[in-house]
Amino acid sequence: MTLKKVGQMNIEVKVGVLARKLGKDFKDEGFIPLQPGTYKISGPEEHGYLAVIVSAEVTGYIHVDKLEEFVKKDLVVIR
Repeated sequence: MTLKKVGQMNIEVKVGVLARKLGKDFKDEGFIPLQPGTYKISGPEEHGYLAVIVSAEVTGYIHVDKLEEFVKKDLVVIR
């Protein structure tokens, strides 16, 4: 599976996972827990990360490789 050129899609988190909280210039600012539920992935990958819309105010980021790992472990389903 390749997720490098993703536009918009949804992911269903089956078991809670962690997304990165990134600031400007993709500076690491910790983690954001993603509780079970459905989230929108917005835009193409940038610097290896996909933007996960958590709420109107909060965006988390999952590295493409990490998302593929979550899918293989059946923690996340791509919709």
